[in-house]
Amino acid sequence: MFAQDQGYAYDNNNTYAFCPKNARVFSYQQLARGYPAPPLAPKAGKLYDAWFHKPLVLRGVSWFGFNNAQGGPDGLWAGGSEAATDFGAIAYQLKLLGFNTIRLSFTFDGLRTHGSNLVFKCNHTDTRGLAQHATDPSASPQPDLSLVPDPPIRLPVASYHQGLCNTYMPPNTEHVIQRLLWTVQFLVANGFYVVLDYHPDASDATPLDAQDFARAWMYTWATITCLPNFASDIRGRILLDLLNEPDKAGGVGLGWAGRDGLPGLDELYLTTMDSIENITAADALYLLQGSPLSASGSSYGLSSGDGFVTDPATIQRHNLSDPRPFFNELLQREYRSRVLLGPHLYGPDSGGAAAAPAAEVLARLSSSWGRLAREGYCNGRDCMRLPVVVGEMGSRLSSSAELEYYSAVASLAQQRDSPLAGWIWWAYNANSAATGGLVADNWQEFAWPKIQFLQKHFGLQPWYSDTDSFLTSVAAQQQDAVKARAAADAAAAEEAAAAAAAAAANPALNLTTITETVVPVKAAGEGAGPVYTMLLTAKGKYLHDLFAYRAPGDSPELLLDVDAAGLQSALQWLGKYKLRRKLQLTDASRQYSVWAAFDGQLQAGGAGQWRQDPRLPQLGLRSIFDAQQLPPPPAAAGSSSRKQQAAGMSIVSEDHFQRWRYMLGIAEGDTDIPTGEVAPLECNLDALAGISYSKGCYIGQERNSYTHFRGIIRKRLMPVALPGLDASTRLPCPLPIVSSAAAAAAAAAAAGSTPSSSRSSQIGTLTNHCGDMGMAYIKLAPALAAAAAAGKGDKGPQLQVQLEGGAVQQVVPQRPEWWPAEWGIEEAGPPAGSSSS
Repeated sequence: MFAQDQGYAYDNNNTYAFCPKNARVFSYQQLARGYPAPPLAPKAGKLYDAWFHKPLVLRGVSWFGFNNAQGGPDGLWAGGSEAATDFGAIAYQLKLLGFNTIRLSFTFDGLRTHGSNLVFKCNHTDTRGLAQHATDPSASPQPDLSLVPDPPIRLPVASYHQGLCNTYMPPNTEHVIQRLLWTVQFLVANGFYVVLDYHPDASDATPLDAQDFARAWMYTWATITCLPNFASDIRGRILLDLLNEPDKAGGVGLGWAGRDGLPGLDELYLTTMDSIENITAADALYLLQGSPLSASGSSYGLSSGDGFVTDPATIQRHNLSDPRPFFNELLQREYRSRVLLGPHLYGPDSGGAAAAPAAEVLARLSSSWGRLAREGYCNGRDCMRLPVVVGEMGSRLSSSAELEYYSAVASLAQQRDSPLAGWIWWAYNANSAATGGLVADNWQEFAWPKIQFLQKHFGLQPWYSDTDSFLTSVAAQQQDAVKARAAADAAAAEEAAAAAAAAAANPALNLTTITETVVPVKAAGEGAGPVYTMLLTAKGKYLHDLFAYRAPGDSPELLLDVDAAGLQSALQWLGKYKLRRKLQLTDASRQYSVWAAFDGQLQAGGAGQWRQDPRLPQLGLRSIFDAQQLPPPPAAAGSSSRKQQAAGMSIVSEDHFQRWRYMLGIAEGDTDIPTGEVAPLECNLDALAGISYSKGCYIGQERNSYTHFRGIIRKRLMPVALPGLDASTRLPCPLPIVSSAAAAAAAAAAAGSTPSSSRSSQIGTLTNHCGDMGMAYIKLAPALAAAAAAGKGDKGPQLQVQLEGGAVQQVVPQRPEWWPAEWGIEEAGPPAGSSSS
């Protein structure tokens, strides 16, 4: 998910070499930095302010919407007052009410969608009006509204947007990931901590595969770490709630141990955290939920998302899922001090714990996670105490059973040695059926009985409860933020200067992962590869292209790098010719990823064994790496240190590499090369180190040898420019290419009802494109003539493709510099006097 969308340029002040540099990554104008809260520092079962080591308590509210069709904070369609409809205004009021944490629920699949429109009509409300809206009408005395502080960030609204709310948020023409990134930046700049809650529904199978789950989290987190000023403004303010209510995951539920081919939470969590630490060591904070699942179906009276019982007798008596193997492994991880527990606590009315006396509720909660925060977990050699933040609790507070349950929880929170380091109320949204919202069912005002309950029992401190203390704390926090930022920026500037000095000696380098599938073949092989080649039909036509690598170490495997779109066909073809040989063909795309490093002066080898792309030196390096880790930066020519290697490196989307290939005139994969239609020499394979005329027999050899020695090739794959085409536009390739003169003649013939053949006027096919560059399978004579005319500025007939609605797109062929001089001459046929068959 790196650099998936285009947008405004930005100055990136971050730590990681894989982040884009001066790239158009974000689709929105960057926000002011505001006044971020101090980074969190967990220690000995508590949370502290990392600046001054003051104790901290998280008081949060969940706000869902990124996990459904809204693709953003839900409820912004409420209408009426800006206080109920505008995201910035609502966030400001939540701050006034004493909340310091917002939990955002999302799904990985949802981040790739476009979401709904969030711009709605609303009535403007000034700062005093917002403060009035965020003041309990029953509070006595009522506060002086003139004292209320201004919002930390002003969101300008253009004059033509007056009367509309949320116009400043990324629109639904962009992917939801853009809105999430913007929302994270905005909330952090406003002094909130942010919990990112992966909140799948029962049909989402991502949690049922540990590798897929880890990969999704790794790339999502890596994208967030590339936000501007991450190191100074965002690090330590985000908690990763890895999996919401694991006992319901995938519709089957997960326990701590794996079963029936499903991963356990131990594997799921450790694989994911290990993967994240491999790319951003010591930066992430993790919030983990448990599972009360047991073989007997009993949950020990615990809510979904709870389930941290480590007492052997209790586990055995209730046949509970055992988290001790996970904690034993966690004790060996360096990041254990950044792991928090996030159990959910729901009463009987909300489908949570069964009704029970307060003493029994306290005993269960203490045995589940209370002892882990107070006493810690020990394995006989080492111990750790884990902070606990209630990841969800919520209720309509309309029954005595609910009130008794939450009163018991509150008594635990109020104890001097309370194991609770924070809590998050479910939810802001009024459309949460079981619990209702922090706002009333009409979405227009706050549900004041809930605010009063949280104020009385859980330490919420609204601004109107003690205006002087509130104003003093806001001023102090903003001053602290300014001082800390100055120190962090100075350190970052010093580091950037060192990196710039290293980068000055090395050209820019781009790194991308390629949508390829890796197929390991159990057989001995020679050389480290990669070797570029093709699979051909019996008639010698292109079927698939691939790269063959020798597996690392002494493994007898060959790794075949194949276009993911042709995986099943390639496996079927290879299996057909396996005959009785003892070969195993499997899909290893979950184990390996294919990466390319390009657009710089690079050298092969080094960490991770980067390999030169065998086709052209300009294509850079290509190799296969562990799918759960980002590859190490390849060595730039003349570099002597790892830091120099990383300097100037950016991770970009595959589109960048695709366009780079097209600029060079290199087709790759089944979407670029028409399957079953094109001969290898028409794919320029002989100049790309992809064919041998000295090796033994292979399928399709006779026809290709004949073509090679006869020396006549009238059509080739070649690059074409598509002038004026926007980077975000996708043409429905393949499209026929015709000359403008032929198109005009065909139109005239059609108008006169004279039959005409569109095929006879077609000189080629636009097979694929990326923005304004593409690949075409085209007749050489008219293509080279058009290229020469374009180079001279001639205004004769042009090549074009026909689009819907009668529109046309100009196509300008380009002759690659690496083409041999004789290419484009032989299409005229053999010399006079020679014979041909």
